Amino acid sequence: MSRIIVRAASVALACVTALVLTPVGNAGATSLTYFTVRAAWGWQNTGVHIRGGQEYSVSYQRGSWTVDGARFSRVDADGYSNRTDASIVHGCKIIANRPYGTLIAKRGGGAFPVGKFGKYTAGYSGWLSLRINDGDFCLSDNAGSILVSIQVYDKKQSSGGGNGGNKVG
Repeated sequence: MSRIIVRAASVALACVTALVLTPVGNAGATSLTYFTVRAAWGWQNTGVHIRGGQEYSVSYQRGSWTVDGARFSRVDADGYSNRTDASIVHGCKIIANRPYGTLIAKRGGGAFPVGKFGKYTAGYSGWLSLRINDGDFCLSDNAGSILVSIQVYDKKQSSGGGNGGNKVG
């Protein structure tokens, strides 16, 4: 009986890909989430909801991935060098002016690049999704994953909106 419980607990822990931490004593001031982004999956909802006007950041922690496990080495969240990027078959990028393998994000609207780090002010509310810069029809040969942290800073929503997900200072 105890082996069944231990096995069930192990399976449950293995299925969890996001961990949310809120500092004790200063609850609501900021939240920190760790999320694993898989190269072979399309858009992946991080479970992080960001309100319009809030600042947030996405930071690469560790891991590597590739857009073609048989032909190209693994890279980090900044993606491939310009030279390698130019040698990869064209037509699969989601953001055309960023290298294959770059970590990208969206919050209900269009995609924007993140790379190893990005800090943003949300222009509107929405759920944060992440993925590799490689189109849905090109994911079958991808491999690997990266771990990122997402920090949301609790700031009173300003009446002026934000900059729609653009990097700030």
